[in-house]
Order: sequence, then C-alpha cells, then structure tokens
Amino acid sequence: MDQPIDVVIAWVDGDDPALKAKKDRFLAEQQQKQKLSNSGKATRRWENRDEILLCLQSIESHAPWVRKIWIVTDNQSPDLSSLNVRLRKKIAIVDHREIFRGFEQYLPTFNSLSIETVLWRIKGLADRYLYFNDDFFLVGDLAPEDFFEGDKPVIRGRWTDWTGSKFSMYRRNKLNAAEAMGYTIDNVFSNAHVAYTFNKKILEAYYDQHPEVLEKNLSHRFREHSQLSSISLQTHWGIPRDLVVLKTQKDWLNVSVGVCQSGDAELIKQKLTALQKPKIKLGCINDLAAAQETCPETLELLHRAIGIEPAKKKPRPDNAKQHRPPSSLFRAKRKLFKLLKLKKRQ
Repeated sequence: MDQPIDVVIAWVDGDDPALKAKKDRFLAEQQQKQKLSNSGKATRRWENRDEILLCLQSIESHAPWVRKIWIVTDNQSPDLSSLNVRLRKKIAIVDHREIFRGFEQYLPTFNSLSIETVLWRIKGLADRYLYFNDDFFLVGDLAPEDFFEGDKPVIRGRWTDWTGSKFSMYRRNKLNAAEAMGYTIDNVFSNAHVAYTFNKKILEAYYDQHPEVLEKNLSHRFREHSQLSSISLQTHWGIPRDLVVLKTQKDWLNVSVGVCQSGDAELIKQKLTALQKPKIKLGCINDLAAAQETCPETLELLHRAIGIEPAKKKPRPDNAKQHRPPSSLFRAKRKLFKLLKLKKRQ
C-alpha cells in the first residue's frame, strides 16, 4: 500500500453525567433563542451501548491494513480495556478542542454536522481516511481498493430525485450541500449511510476557498436545517472535478431507525440476518438500543455478521435463584391464592 489509510470515529457517551449536564444547560439556552427540531435534540443521538467496541473489532477483523484509528470525543474516552493490545496501539483519542482550534467560541458542540465539518483538521491524520459513526460496522473482508482508486475516494450511494419527498433534517442537510454545488433536487447523489471515504485535501481545498462557509457550518451547537453535510459536499464538489469515484453497486446494508423502532422482532431479525450475506461488506444499525429491546438476538446476530465471538456471559451462582426477589406477577398470583384459600375455609 503506497499511502496509509486511517479511520476516524465520532463518539460520545451520553450517559456521562458531566456531559449530560452540559448538554442540558446549552440545550435550554438554545431553546430560548429558537425552537430546535426533533432531530437536533433527539436523545438517542447521545446514547451509548458500547457499539464502538464492536465497530473497532470489525475494523480489526476486516480491514487490518488500517494504519491508525482516531476517536473524536468531547473530553471523554471509551473503555477499551477489553480490546487486544495490537488494536489498542492503533487508537488515539482526539478532543474537540483540537479540531475546533481557532473556533473555540463554538464549543461545546453536540452537533455531528459541525464536528464532521472539521474532522480533516486532526493533526497527523492521513490524507486518505474512512469516517465511521460508532454504529457502523464492517461485516466482510475489504481491501484499500474498495475505498480508494489512487487518491480518489470511492463514494457509495445512488442518484436520487427528491422532488415532492418529505424532508428529514438528514436529507435536507445533504440537499443543501448538493444545491450549493449547483445540483438540483431531482439530481442528487445520496451517500449510503455506512463508512464514508474521504481525501482530506478535497475538503481542505474547498474550505480554504470558502472560509465563511466553514465557520457558519461549524457554529451551530445543535443540528440546524440550514447546515451543509460535509459528506455530501465532498461528493458534489468532487464529481465534476473528477476527484471522486461513484459506486452504486450495493455491498452495504443499513438497518434503519424505522426498522429498529418498528417493534417487529421478525423484521429486525430478518435485516440483521441479511448482514451475513457474502455480498454485504458494510453495515449500520441506526438504533441498536431499540433493536435490542424488541429482538433479544440482536447482539448475537451482529456478532455473527461481523465474525467475532460474543462475550461469554458470567455463570450465575447456584444460589442466585433463591435470592432473586419474586416478580410482581408471582406476588399477585400468591396473593390471589391466599384469598381463595381463605374464602374456601369460610
């Protein structure tokens, strides 16, 4: 491999009391200025179910050629002690203050769009890198050529016509970037929501030429309708300049929020099982917590798709059963039994 390829993962532990208090304070201040969309303040965006550990293990299993893994956080650090030493040596923690240097007035931020705008500013980051959310996973062996043709990022997705479509915040931010590059609503390349491929020189060149766009885009602490998706920006800036390669042949699967929150265990199981198909190499589970609540086999199926062994459950002590408090249903049945017995005596 001539040039290294790194991975960048944006991560947050929303269960951290300090971060939660900080977020709630700034959220209250922001709500006084303007009403935020449900997407901008959705709590599930900050939930932590240790997905990042599976994400990291999937990278080690299916892309061992990755040089370095940068985890971008807000004064936090995930517990990586369960990972092997070889993998841990590849990992570095990057604080928001580093990538927002010169723009510290916009910190803290709780906005992935703002963070994505400046990921390319990580010191020491390879020119070629993959960007993961912590709910992205690799489920099949991949080579550097699956992500880059020379220096050109391979962009997964499809051409779409969004005329007359309902617009989520996610779609609106994609469209904003496409329109800023001269594209129209009926001709947008929609990036697949799996590991994104970047050449940092593309965004660096664009934002060097348009510093006002950079600052405006990173200035929002919470998601806002007017923002641009830097993922979509690289795509639509790069297409006419022959800086990117488009890939529409599907080798990915996204288990959407709608599926995860459907309450349909069979549907969730069906989608998770599909991750094991040989042609599928990349995946995403948009709401792992909701999927787990409905489908108990979620983690087992995900482990199987990635190709790693599930963590072994700790054996329960022999006397655990007798110390377990009775369930409310058991107590109700016992009470009813006593009443019936008393009535019979009378």
